[in-house]
Amino acid sequence: MVNGSRVSKITSDRVYLEDGREVECTVPIWATGAEPQQVTKQSPEVDEMKGYFRVNDFLQSTSHPNIFGGGDCITMESYAGKNFPPKAGVYAVRAGPIVA
Repeated sequence: MVNGSRVSKITSDRVYLEDGREVECTVPIWATGAEPQQVTKQSPEVDEMKGYFRVNDFLQSTSHPNIFGGGDCITMESYAGKNFPPKAGVYAVRAGPIVA
């Protein structure tokens, strides 16, 4: 396991790290934390949501009704200030077909 390192390249048999190390593997697992997208970090409507895009229970923007969002880059208004739903990729996968 390698923590806190930046990846420079992945091939079929290894992961190359920016510090010059190489990790030999055939199935790399890359886990990252949820982070707001640049576009939402710059929006005045998301300041109180720690940079996450705010949506209602229908995944519709609370400030722009013709915009929808899903996954770990949003905060649902009805759960604001709570730790649910967590910022997890599974919600992005589930919301994708609905948002699309």
